Amino acid sequence: MSDDHTMLDNFQYKGYWWLPDDADNPAPGILSYDDDATTLDLFGAFKPRSFMDLGTVRQADQMPIILGTLENGQPCTLYKNIVTGTKMQLTGATSSKYTLRHLFIGKHFPTAADIRFSALRMSFTDLEAWMADSPFRPPDYKREGSEFVSVETGYDYPKAFSFTLPTLDAELKSLFGNSIRWGGFESFSHEHVAFLKITPSGFQDFEWFTSVEQTCRSLLTLFIGQPVYPKRLVGYGEKKQLSNGQSYTEDSRMYAQYPGGRHLKPKDPTDMLAPLPVIRDRVSEFVTNWFARTDVLRDAFNLFLGTYYNSSMYLESTFLVLTQALESYSRSVRPGKYVPEVDYEPIRDALVNAIPADVVGDFRQSLETRIRFGNDHSLRKRIGALLASLDPEIVKMFCPNPKAFRNRIVDTRNYLTHYSEELKPRAILGTDLYYANERLRLLLTVLLLKEVGLAELTIRQRVSQNPYWKQMSELYLSREI
Repeated sequence: MSDDHTMLDNFQYKGYWWLPDDADNPAPGILSYDDDATTLDLFGAFKPRSFMDLGTVRQADQMPIILGTLENGQPCTLYKNIVTGTKMQLTGATSSKYTLRHLFIGKHFPTAADIRFSALRMSFTDLEAWMADSPFRPPDYKREGSEFVSVETGYDYPKAFSFTLPTLDAELKSLFGNSIRWGGFESFSHEHVAFLKITPSGFQDFEWFTSVEQTCRSLLTLFIGQPVYPKRLVGYGEKKQLSNGQSYTEDSRMYAQYPGGRHLKPKDPTDMLAPLPVIRDRVSEFVTNWFARTDVLRDAFNLFLGTYYNSSMYLESTFLVLTQALESYSRSVRPGKYVPEVDYEPIRDALVNAIPADVVGDFRQSLETRIRFGNDHSLRKRIGALLASLDPEIVKMFCPNPKAFRNRIVDTRNYLTHYSEELKPRAILGTDLYYANERLRLLLTVLLLKEVGLAELTIRQRVSQNPYWKQMSELYLSREI
C-alpha cells in the first residue's frame, strides 16, 4: 500500500485509536477516506452507552480529538469528530462510527491548540499546467547502426519564484518535486508535482493556514477559470534532532473532503486567462495585491467563485448569487451614497418620525429598515457605475448596450426575488438566463482581475484570446441582451 495518497484518492487504514486522556485503552478500528466522508469504524466505543440508552434520541456526541496509530506505524490525529452510529450486540460487544472533518497523518496533536505549524506546502489541481513549465527533456533515441539500443531523457527542476507577503508577514515560494514509479518489467512513470509553500515569520494555528490556503485557491481559480482543489497539504512542525547529530522537521499530511476535484477535467494553459508565463514578471505584485485586498473583497469573491464550485445550481440561483456578488463588490470598493452620511441623518430621522403612530410591529420595522438603507445606491445605479468605470472596448465584449444590460439585470433580479407577474415580461428567462449568467461572470472576472493589478488592456487581450470567452462573446454575449 502506497502512503503517498493525495486528497483526490480513496484509501483505508487499520489501526488503534484512543482519546487523548485515555491512552491506556486503545481500540482497534478502520479509518476510511473516500468521495463522501472520512470515517472511523471502531470496534468498541469511546463513550459506551447502555443497551436501553441506545434506543433514545439525543444530540450526537462530539469529540474534538481522536488519536491513533496506523498499521504502518504512523501516528495520526482525527480532528472535529462526531459520533454517527453505535451498535451493540446481545453479547455486549459494541461498535461505533465516527465522521471527522480533518485528518492529520504524521503527528499526534493532543488538543486543538496544539495544531500549529511553521509552514504549509500546498499542491492544487491544474497548478502544474498554470505554471506551464516543461521539466522533462524529450526522449533521445540512440542507435547503433540500424538498431535502437537506448532511449535517454531527463528531468530539470523549473525555475522557482519566491517573495514576501507583507500583509501576512510571510514568504510564498514555489517548489517542485518528482516521483518515480517502477512497474516491474512493463512500465516506468515519472511524475512532476508543483507546490506552493507559505512560511510565516512564526508558528501559526491551523485556522490561519486554512485561510491562506483558501485565498491561494481562490486566486488560482480566478487565473485559471475553473474550480481548483487541493491535492496535497503538508504542515511543517518543529525541528527534531537525531542521535547522529542530524535534524529533520516534523510534517503532517492533511486530508479533508474536496470531492469535486476527483472528476475535474485538466485545463490547458492556453485556455486560462492568466497562466504564469503571461504574468511571471509581476506575479509577486498580483499575489500581494490579492492578499492585501482579501478582507475587503472576501464576500464578493466567495459568492462569485462559489458559482464555479456549485455548477449544479439552477440558473435562477446562479443568477441571484452573481448579482449579489456584484452588489457586494460595489459596496466594498465605492461608497455608493446619494449624500454624505452626516447629511442623511436628519433626513432619516425626519422620515422615521413621519411614520404614522398607528403603524406598529413588523410593518413599522420594515419601513424603518428601508429608510435606514435609503441613502445607499440602488443595484441599478451600482451596475451603471461599474460599467462606466471600465474601458468601453471591454464592456462591448459582453454588453453592447450598457443601459439595456443594467435594466434587464435589475428587472430579472427583482422578478426572481419576488416572482411578481408584473415584472415577468421584463425578466430574462429560459436559455437567455444562461448567457446572462455568463455576462455577469465575465464582468466580475474583469473587475477582480483589475483588483489584482492587471491592466484593462491586458485583460481585454487575454479575454479576446481565450478560446471559451472569445467564442462566447462573438456568438452570444456581444448581442443585445
